[in-house]
Amino acid sequence: MAAARVRSRWTDLHPDLLGLVLSRVLSHADRVRLRAVCRAWRSGARTVQHLLPPLPPLAALRDGSFLSLPDGAIHRMPIPEDVFHRVCTGGMLFLVHHDDRCSLMHPGSGDVTPQEIRPTTIWYRLTVPTRTSAEEVRKVVVADHFVAVRTLKSVRVYARGGAESTGVEWVAPEYCSPESADMALFQGKLYVLTVKKEDREYGLYALDIAGSAEEGGISVVASVPCISGTKIPRDRTSSFDRQHRFYLVVSGDRLLMVEHTINRWPDGARAPSEFLVLEAADLNGQAPGWSKVDTLMGHALFVSEGCSESLSLPVGVTVSGGAHEDCIYFMSEAYANGYNYSYYMELECGVYNMRQGTVESPLPPLNMMAETTLEGPWPPTWLFPVGT
Repeated sequence: MAAARVRSRWTDLHPDLLGLVLSRVLSHADRVRLRAVCRAWRSGARTVQHLLPPLPPLAALRDGSFLSLPDGAIHRMPIPEDVFHRVCTGGMLFLVHHDDRCSLMHPGSGDVTPQEIRPTTIWYRLTVPTRTSAEEVRKVVVADHFVAVRTLKSVRVYARGGAESTGVEWVAPEYCSPESADMALFQGKLYVLTVKKEDREYGLYALDIAGSAEEGGISVVASVPCISGTKIPRDRTSSFDRQHRFYLVVSGDRLLMVEHTINRWPDGARAPSEFLVLEAADLNGQAPGWSKVDTLMGHALFVSEGCSESLSLPVGVTVSGGAHEDCIYFMSEAYANGYNYSYYMELECGVYNMRQGTVESPLPPLNMMAETTLEGPWPPTWLFPVGT
């Protein structure tokens, strides 16, 4: 009987059962480890990828490490030593090297793909850990045939896949505050958010980008003001010291704008943040405009200056701290009072629950972390690893 007994091997596990195992794994790193067991598991994981529940992104911290939610595990990725600036583009890392070369890095495999753009006119040397330069790269959007780079001053678009390109520049109208701008790729167009300096007036431009490296270069054919401006009343009676952050987020078939108001008491102590969510409605119709949003329709938003995305979360899927859909996970920085009237950048992160109107800050895993982990030259943001 012992000779006739057949022992099942893990490599023979049916793909449906493998999918069930992977669906119970709530960490990017653990899913990668399961895929590494054998070739059969890697193949089976690809088969059931579309059936797996989404995982929350990794929090990219200032010291270059990445925090996994909800377990709080710290991960480090082998970023090349000659990199002086890093921007998350969603699932990839956009790297700027000391010789002004640019590349895209896959965070899982570590594979680096050179990008044939050398935008020396906008990079600045990060010799001192400061982010006050108007020419600092704030966000990078990577499309099939172009790369768009946003700084405080402008948006510059570069062709991909050809000879080195200096790109084409788009500058926001003079009355707008460039520090309040953001951009997002939505339904094939690059949208740029503008905010009027004094009146809290939101505008939205659609950049019609044509051409490719094979066609001799890229061009911004038209810059159409989809929404010319919508004023939102500002509370001028508040005793808070307010700082505003603005984000464009694609959520399903909607383009959303999130305003995050960071509040400080006069003595510099933290006060609860406030949030406003608007939808860019009727973009292709006769009366486009901003419409207030009270629900994320089963999505959770993850917003930061470098990368903002949404996740569609099935009912009952917990991301962190018991919160899931209709929550905004924010990762940003704010000016804080330092010694002798100086200022420094302070990490602002947490979860805003739209249903309850409550803010939990900081993110639960960050409560247990050493302060040194929250310091460093890299801007905090989100990373959505691909293939997990």
